[in-house]
Amino acid sequence: MAYLIIMLICVSVYYRTIKYGTVVDDDYFRAHSKQYTYKNIVSRLHYLIKGLHPVKDLKLDHAITIAIHTIVCMLIYSAFGYLSASLLFAVNLSNNQVSIWLNGKRYGANTIVCLLAYIFAPYGIVLWLMTPFFQPSAIMFPLVLALKGYWWLGLIIPVGIVIGNGYIIKWAKFRAGMIPVKELKTWNIRKIPFILKTYAFYFFRGIFPMAPMLYISYLGRYGFTNDKTEEAYKIDFIAVIGAIIVIFIPLLYLGYPKIMFGFMWWLIMISLFNNWITITVPFGERYMYLPNVGLMLGLSELLNLIHPFAWFFVFGVYLGRLVVYTPMYRNMNIWLKHHTYTNPLCEMAWVYRVNESNVKNDVSASLRIVDEGLENCPDSPRLWLHKSAISKSLGNQTIANNCIARAKENCSGDFGKLFLKKIEQVEKEIINK
Repeated sequence: MAYLIIMLICVSVYYRTIKYGTVVDDDYFRAHSKQYTYKNIVSRLHYLIKGLHPVKDLKLDHAITIAIHTIVCMLIYSAFGYLSASLLFAVNLSNNQVSIWLNGKRYGANTIVCLLAYIFAPYGIVLWLMTPFFQPSAIMFPLVLALKGYWWLGLIIPVGIVIGNGYIIKWAKFRAGMIPVKELKTWNIRKIPFILKTYAFYFFRGIFPMAPMLYISYLGRYGFTNDKTEEAYKIDFIAVIGAIIVIFIPLLYLGYPKIMFGFMWWLIMISLFNNWITITVPFGERYMYLPNVGLMLGLSELLNLIHPFAWFFVFGVYLGRLVVYTPMYRNMNIWLKHHTYTNPLCEMAWVYRVNESNVKNDVSASLRIVDEGLENCPDSPRLWLHKSAISKSLGNQTIANNCIARAKENCSGDFGKLFLKKIEQVEKEIINK
């Protein structure tokens, strides 16, 4: 009966996404899927889950995403026996980049594998060895199994790294190439306050889901601009909260292992993405999916201590927020408008909106959007560069020159050094034509 309830809730909540379109990376992978070849059904499934070779039928692609999320929710109940934990996870808005976005399937697949490995432990550890080939996000999972009593399974992590060696090294090099700023991809003891802030951020965003964002603005320019990097290194209230979380979860686990097991799961699994070395972006909701399994388990345990039906209230709040925000994935245009409306300080959302408008050759719309963006992000060299190009196309040479100058003025810190060359190149192409 519990499995039927889980399935009905997942299907009824996410069914409308079958009619949705694509956003951001979905279009890129679909456009480049032909460059990936597969030899058999296993290889085909591998590419499908990673998003490299999606099915042509968009409705079927969305249905697969719903199925993966539903299976995860069922396995949570199978692993822990808590319907509350499963349903809280099912409608947690912070899971949106895996439960709705087509590009998030690989995180869901890894979660399925890890839950099966947990259910069939210790022999299920063999399944875990598959995870590096989907996504390295589960590399720390044997430590969770070690908490279950199989302490020696923690020693198998190097084995997983060796087995997935070729892919992991290739993946690491690819990610390092995407982040050419040394501050992000190297370890430094000064990062400890920022690491603690990241723990606090993920903890509270998981329990109190906020409006979904692909580019989260909180310290989003860390490592690229001097002011954000300095802010990240400060010991402030959020860093103290992060320290309390990191210290007290293990201490409470020692005294109350049953109640705190879920929180320990979260602490272990989120640590990979806590900016010891930045993976791609400082914060990403897709990183939260597998750790959120433990977080929702821990939350349901605490709520059950308060009252057996206390979780119903939280479930209702989660469900309401999910229903409100799910339509942001209907298409790229709505997705971008959501980002610029919900968080107008999100520079990349404005840049994407201008790019989308440029593709349609709608110059007046592009100018309107870039002006709105500059009202909210006046220090964005990307937006000033866009306005320069648009002004040039309208014959406003003086404005184009002024915009180039403003773009250069806002190129400070490591980010500026990287972007200045592009500005100078565009200046030659646009201004000196």
